[in-house]
Amino acid sequence: MRRTIAVLLGLVLGAANAGATDIAGKWGIGASVFSGGVETSLIHGHSDRTAWVFDVAFRGRNFDRTIELVPGPELTGNLNNWSVIAGPSLRRYTRPASEFSPYGDVFVSFDYAGDHLGYLGFSGTAKRAGLSTGLAFGLEYFTRWHCSFSAHTSVLTLGWDRQTFELGGFGLVRKTTADVFSASAGLAPRVEVRAYF
Repeated sequence: MRRTIAVLLGLVLGAANAGATDIAGKWGIGASVFSGGVETSLIHGHSDRTAWVFDVAFRGRNFDRTIELVPGPELTGNLNNWSVIAGPSLRRYTRPASEFSPYGDVFVSFDYAGDHLGYLGFSGTAKRAGLSTGLAFGLEYFTRWHCSFSAHTSVLTLGWDRQTFELGGFGLVRKTTADVFSASAGLAPRVEVRAYF
């Protein structure tokens, strides 16, 4: 037992410095922490400086809501919304030999989302499907145990969405569709933990 502990301790203490060069040819998985949904990534180290990434994010909630009318009865309704975003990106590290390396991403993603609200026989539904592309950057700290910690944010996003709205009540339904183009710039940082194998 003592010999096993000594060997493991020697491997940990004697490990070489880590860096982005360690991911070349390896696969990895990543997950956001402290986020309001499920965000995960599949990573493949293409070289010592670049990696291919496939991101998937899911957010959703469903709850009942009660409105009390005074005077009058209580009205109970339902509200739910969800969204799925998935797509590839190309990541390039600026300091691949360093434990702490900034990187830049160019990404393309597909998104699909829906919202539904229902009260007293009335219902409203909004659905969105579209594509977006943009730039992101991050700062990744590599450890010698084949895992890393990263602060990641998008900085520029260009998108197109087809939005469909449907409003119904008392047997009548009204439906409209619109194409929406968008551009946004800003920071939306999140913390990610990644492991490579």
